Amino acid sequence: MSKVIHGGNIYQYSDKLIDFSSNINPLGIPGSAKVVLNESWEHLERYPDLYYTSLRNAIANHHQLDADQIIVGNGAAEIIFLMGRLFQNKKVLIPMPTFGEYRQAVELGGGQVEIVYRDSENDFSLPINKILDNLNHVDGVILCHPNNPTGKLVAEDNLVQIVEKTRQLNKMLILDEAFIDFAFDSEKKSGLKWLKSHPQMMIIRAFTKFYAMPGLRLGYGLGSSQLIERLHEMQIPWSVNSLAVEIGIRILQDIDYLQRSKDWIFAEREYFTNALRKLPDIQVYPTDANFILCKIQREDLNVGVLKARMIDEGILIRDASSFAGLDNSYFRVAIKDHENNKYLCQALEKSLKIDQKVF
Repeated sequence: MSKVIHGGNIYQYSDKLIDFSSNINPLGIPGSAKVVLNESWEHLERYPDLYYTSLRNAIANHHQLDADQIIVGNGAAEIIFLMGRLFQNKKVLIPMPTFGEYRQAVELGGGQVEIVYRDSENDFSLPINKILDNLNHVDGVILCHPNNPTGKLVAEDNLVQIVEKTRQLNKMLILDEAFIDFAFDSEKKSGLKWLKSHPQMMIIRAFTKFYAMPGLRLGYGLGSSQLIERLHEMQIPWSVNSLAVEIGIRILQDIDYLQRSKDWIFAEREYFTNALRKLPDIQVYPTDANFILCKIQREDLNVGVLKARMIDEGILIRDASSFAGLDNSYFRVAIKDHENNKYLCQALEKSLKIDQKVF
């Protein structure tokens, strides 16, 4: 089984770096979460509710679902690995490149992964015909929506076809929507509208990305009550701590933070994407998320060299060559605050050794 490499691994570097490798909301932790941290230490003096009733009710209210359609976990990662156990002795279709832990979770759960590759000549769009054809001999499909590392949502017409065919064939459909809150018109683009009519469909969400709390470890899954019950039976007791539960309840009510974050990402994403496209020798892929995939278009430079040069400039970028289907010409950068985004462009310009200054 191949090792999964993640961004955000700043601990191996001695210098303080601006971390563009980890896709976290630069607005930082919501004030509502800080209030909980300051006022709720008493929650540590008792075990969490084994069933996380209050948090599941809050999530259910947020999505207009029933509480028995929700499972909460220690980050979206726990939900992904619980999900992997559903595929024991089964085959799962995964379009690559995508988040590496899907494959790891399925294989650890005793399942087999079937791979199809996204169309690199068309902004890594889904090979929809291959997916539909392969659904006849697999037991499910896992899609990242928006996809990591390529950043794009599944096209609406493609998603409709996949939902309809998996429902018709009674196949499992897993949609990881950890980054969907960064997408424009996110609730309309989400797969939530099909959840009640597709008993084999599951949606994964994370608090940690949009709410800038990766260290908190809090995520959840949405599905039919029967599917969620199966996951509950496999989950270890008290995997989510009491502070995470209280913070999750509070930030779901923080509409101001939600709207400010969306307003910021929509404006800054447009600026940052356009700024990167001014640099020669870099292909910049369109994105619906809070990160951007780029490709070096020079034979004399690879991402390992570029990453080292950027570290010398005080910036950590994500070497994307570890994603299946990408080579050592690809890297990914998070969208941060305006000044840091501008500085990255300047550092990238220098690291590419471009003679004519753009910034």
